[in-house]
Amino acid sequence: MAHRSNRRRARRRGRFSGLYKLLSALLILAALVAGCLVFFRVDTVVVSGNQRYTQEEIIQVSGVSQGENLFALLLRRGEIAQTLREQLPYVEAVSIRTALPDTLIIEVRECQAAAYITYEGADWLLNTSGKLLERVAQGQTGDALEITGVTALQPSPGTPLAVSVEESRKLADLLALMQALEERELLAGADSIDLSSDSRMEMRYEDRLTVRFAYASDYSYDAKALQAAIDYLGPEERSVVDLTFEDGPHLYQEQGEG
Repeated sequence: MAHRSNRRRARRRGRFSGLYKLLSALLILAALVAGCLVFFRVDTVVVSGNQRYTQEEIIQVSGVSQGENLFALLLRRGEIAQTLREQLPYVEAVSIRTALPDTLIIEVRECQAAAYITYEGADWLLNTSGKLLERVAQGQTGDALEITGVTALQPSPGTPLAVSVEESRKLADLLALMQALEERELLAGADSIDLSSDSRMEMRYEDRLTVRFAYASDYSYDAKALQAAIDYLGPEERSVVDLTFEDGPHLYQEQGEG
């Protein structure tokens, strides 16, 4: 009997010991959380990667205030990044991190205007992803290429370029083409892209080449083929580069196109 009683007491002590350990761990965790909430607060905000927008603009739009808890801000960094991308259209990507004990670092990557489309007497700049950046007066588009053949629907800064359902396929192909040209470092030479045809896109390049692309094509391959054609033709020749054929590029003298 005494032996069984000793075993019961030992089991009770074991259970209480486990409970004490759990409570101790919870108390330590609570103390750590409380310490984080009390001590790790924003004193300095550092902004990097910005050129178009000032540090003050980015901080103001982010909504971050001095004295806010760093860890609470990290929990909503996705929301902060989305706000920055929407309200500052040239901001393409945002990274938010901390440098303890009191610094929040906001790193942004800005995009460049790649193209423009005209809507109601003004030009709208957009990047290669189709994001509208800003409305500018005609003639103030810089080196951006002109897009024709599709109609913008109610453009607004920070939103994707919208077109009709009937033209959505053309827009998707246009964006894929621009991204492929950018990867090959050919986009800067493009003057305009016309999507008015239902069978092909037509690009004017360096004001001397007319380049034709089929819809739903492999634009990475087309960009590579265009680069080869440019190298073959040399810097002065005026030609048509037709990439709509399955057997490869067809080259024509431009003056023979009628």
